[in-house]
Amino acid sequence: MTSTNWAESTKTAISGFLVLGAPELGMLIAVGILGKSGFQFLKHILFSSLSRIVFPDRVGPARHRIDVFMFVAPLVFGWAQPYVASLYPESGIQQPIYAGAGDIVFFLSLFVLGGEFWEKLRALFVRD
Repeated sequence: MTSTNWAESTKTAISGFLVLGAPELGMLIAVGILGKSGFQFLKHILFSSLSRIVFPDRVGPARHRIDVFMFVAPLVFGWAQPYVASLYPESGIQQPIYAGAGDIVFFLSLFVLGGEFWEKLRALFVRD
């Protein structure tokens, strides 16, 4: 879209439709063709195979160590960044790209750590 010579308003309208309208329209057409039960079956097959990969019940020790590092490193970096940037202003550590990358790594670590981690995280907020 960005490399076309179309008017900016046309590019904006088409991009907005592709982001906001096309997925919903595709799901509506799929429900119309497959019926509700067929669509639910298809969704169950796709998401159950994906959830086994992304949210395994147990993860191995190597994956756990890597993922805990992915979880803790952005927190430590975010805490230390203002202090390091004030001590070494020429380091360029205060660039927003580092903050964005840390947020992405932190977000991905929540999905990679597995099902047991989610239960432990939930248990932190349960009183009984």
